[in-house]
Amino acid sequence: MAIDPHDTAHHGEAARPRESRRDPEVVRTGLQHWLAERVTDPVVSDVHIPESNGMSSETLLFDARWDGTDHRLVARVAPADSAVPVFPHYDLDAQARVMSAVAAATAIPVPHVHWTESDAAVLGAPFLVMSRIDGIVPPDVMPYNFGSWVTEATDDQRATLQDGTVDVLAQIHTVDPATAGLASHRCAGDAIRAHVAAQRAYYEWTTRTGPRSPLIERAFTWLDAHVPDDPAPAVLCWGDARIGNIMFDDFEPAGVLDWELAATAPAKWIWHG
Repeated sequence: MAIDPHDTAHHGEAARPRESRRDPEVVRTGLQHWLAERVTDPVVSDVHIPESNGMSSETLLFDARWDGTDHRLVARVAPADSAVPVFPHYDLDAQARVMSAVAAATAIPVPHVHWTESDAAVLGAPFLVMSRIDGIVPPDVMPYNFGSWVTEATDDQRATLQDGTVDVLAQIHTVDPATAGLASHRCAGDAIRAHVAAQRAYYEWTTRTGPRSPLIERAFTWLDAHVPDDPAPAVLCWGDARIGNIMFDDFEPAGVLDWELAATAPAKWIWHG
């Protein structure tokens, strides 16, 4: 039987491999006290913690009402100190800046960021609060191409999904990196060098207590010797471009998510590299 892409039972939550152990009532109380410092007489309700969650962060869903208006919200929570980290430093403020810049400069459906909070006392870790977007996500587990609403779609529907996703990438590359807080690498050559250096630092961090990879180290040596001196302007790069990070409505992008790896990059390498 074909999966209805509008069926909320198939919103891809099973694609997230980490379960939350938070108490929804504790979350609700904490968020309501926190919101009371920012808006007048908020009421937080319907806290929903998905049965499984992301590996690099945790997602909490909740409703809130203030000033006579209902808000459907998402709290993206940085990994706790006790979690196995995916990043050496989880920068929610940087994600918020990039998302706000993309929303201001393009028609890309990026969730509106309301606030960021660096104090871990509220939810046990820093978090950001953004608007909630309805849609469905191509699942990761099992991968969407192994059998899902994507594979069960018609060719025309998949073409709509493909073209809309490529348009998202094209729009991202029109955003001035300076407005996204990524102005340190203005030309493509510098952006490539910075990216390779960052990946090398990440490799060193991930292998600090585990085995190293001669293949990866040879690749870094080759890259160091072949980085082009490209004076072309660098552009904003999403950094995690895949349909599993997009919510879809009727096969059109409805929400573009997960901006943890945003960086500057050379446009022609993005398309042809």
